Amino acid sequence: MLVSEQIESVDREELKQQNHIHKDTEYSEETTIYGHINQHMEKNISNTLHEIYDALMSYNESEQPMAST
Repeated sequence: MLVSEQIESVDREELKQQNHIHKDTEYSEETTIYGHINQHMEKNISNTLHEIYDALMSYNESEQPMAST
């Protein structure tokens, strides 16, 4: 293999590695951002469901005495 071919081969390999690292970095950042958003959304949904449940239970408790009269 000629020296110029070896240099081209090394250059190509370095570019592949840099591109791979760059893709991994972007993916990791997106995963972190989406992970944080998902956790925040899950917490909000859970809190909302608890509020709905509490409101429903309060409503049912307030309706029970009326049903028995």
